[in-house]
Amino acid sequence: MRSSHSRRLAARGFTLIELLVVIAIIAVLIALLLPAVQQAREAARRSQCQNNLKQMGLAISNYHDVHKLFPPGEIHGNSSGTPHAFAWDHHIGNWTCVIFPFLDQTPAYDQLDFETWGAGAQYTVNNQRLLRERFSVLLCPSDPHDGFTSNWGPGNARIMHYFAVSNDVENHNGHPLKGIFYNDSNVSYGGVKDGASNTAMIAEVWGRNETNTDSRSWHVHNAVYFDATPNSDRTDPWHVNSFHSSGAYVLLADGSVHFISDYIDFAIFQAMSTKAALDITKIP
Repeated sequence: MRSSHSRRLAARGFTLIELLVVIAIIAVLIALLLPAVQQAREAARRSQCQNNLKQMGLAISNYHDVHKLFPPGEIHGNSSGTPHAFAWDHHIGNWTCVIFPFLDQTPAYDQLDFETWGAGAQYTVNNQRLLRERFSVLLCPSDPHDGFTSNWGPGNARIMHYFAVSNDVENHNGHPLKGIFYNDSNVSYGGVKDGASNTAMIAEVWGRNETNTDSRSWHVHNAVYFDATPNSDRTDPWHVNSFHSSGAYVLLADGSVHFISDYIDFAIFQAMSTKAALDITKIP
């Protein structure tokens, strides 16, 4: 039979010291668990980011099946009469706009105002509304801003985090770096001389610089140049960079997606961005 003293100890419960020890143990467990939870969440976000690029690769491939060409990087009306059959006489958009039907975004595509770009179609009612709309396939889920920027056009517009590889105007020591996409481009798989599995087509980009004073809406200039290794310059929205640590995802012309390390050999990285057998041995 328990004594009255034992009953009093049992009734008293935890002492203050014991309670503090329990709280400390719980805090330590939470501290140990939190990084694992954050890593799991980031792994899920990276997986979604990779899947976004795979969807884009499939959409671009389907576009190619229909038109026998990759979509043009930017459409300036100069491609009238080509298999693209764009008959407008001014800058009307870019590759992102024309693959919308292949991304299950036909209703949005039908509302885009291409005809009045010369008069500022990006500011028309339809385009302003669409520029603010959230298209998850265009956004890296690790972006804390969810694609919003206040620095383009009247009011907020959303940017995108996947830019077309467009090295038509870049040169490295006199060697032209020709990508698949450029203004009014009309490249087909047959023009990818390095092979589809060796040629970058789309790459991750922040879409804004660190101070958010320069950004790119998804409706216009979405081109990226491989003239700096991934994440080496986050002040320039034209360079390959990402919200992920240690590298960025790149979509190749064969539809595969690869995570490119920040420490990739620069010559190899540049050669990936070309379609025409760049001789990397001549790049110091």
